[in-house]
Amino acid sequence: MTNNQISGYIDTPIDLESSLCGGQSFTWIMKNELFRGVIRNVIIEFQQKEKGIIWNSYNNDNSIYVNQIIVEYLNLNFDLKKFSERNIKDNVLQNSLKKYYGLRILNQDPWECLVSFICSAASNLNKITKNVQSIMKIGEKIGPEKIDYLFPSPQKILTFGEKKLRNLGLGFRAPYVIDAAIKIIEEKINLKSLEFSSYEDSKKNLMMINGVGEKIADCVLAFSLNFPNAFPVDRWVRRSLINQYGLSEKLNNYELGDWARKRFKDDGSYVQQYLFHSMKN
Repeated sequence: MTNNQISGYIDTPIDLESSLCGGQSFTWIMKNELFRGVIRNVIIEFQQKEKGIIWNSYNNDNSIYVNQIIVEYLNLNFDLKKFSERNIKDNVLQNSLKKYYGLRILNQDPWECLVSFICSAASNLNKITKNVQSIMKIGEKIGPEKIDYLFPSPQKILTFGEKKLRNLGLGFRAPYVIDAAIKIIEEKINLKSLEFSSYEDSKKNLMMINGVGEKIADCVLAFSLNFPNAFPVDRWVRRSLINQYGLSEKLNNYELGDWARKRFKDDGSYVQQYLFHSMKN
């Protein structure tokens, strides 16, 4: 580890704001056109350029490693051009691609992602971000900025306790976060191993956690466990599927998601994000 700053440039289409601050992750801050956060224990700053991104790292001087974790986290190996070509006849998706081309599915830490989406229950973007960034401060501080924390482990959160989590503003979500921590500490759930199970089994395991339903489980599967067919359905995506794809209002969110998974297959999570952004914004 080092305090020396290193920098790099990646030439690739990406929409940083939509990807980092659009509802997948809640651990980034934007200041003066810079996006700052922590990836795999490394403090990173991104700056959007027309054809790519400039990155700066402040606590790791291994440029090959830092470049690697950025490519992995931002899912830069996913070919957006081929994605568009596979879905060229989908006018709804094509219109969204024109607006948000470069939006990417993040590859987050599963524990961080799980806690974040437990906090998302019956909430909004600003409150979720506030809750998650308050939880981050339970972890180890590794830099000078307010976002420079390692996300706390299940044990640290359990030690912190439900009462203090409620004091951070989590409300009814606090015992759900504690339950998730307990199940992971007791090895009733192994988040990393879920990546190698089937979609159905992994989702079933996540839903063993109190407060984790269909949507939260699908978000964790899509945004941290590499399930490209996961298709979270919230009110915005539901609205898109009914109003733009002509599905019946009588279908519940599970049935809508099941239809989307069958239609879009391994493009599901990407389609979901483009529809979400198009309807929400």
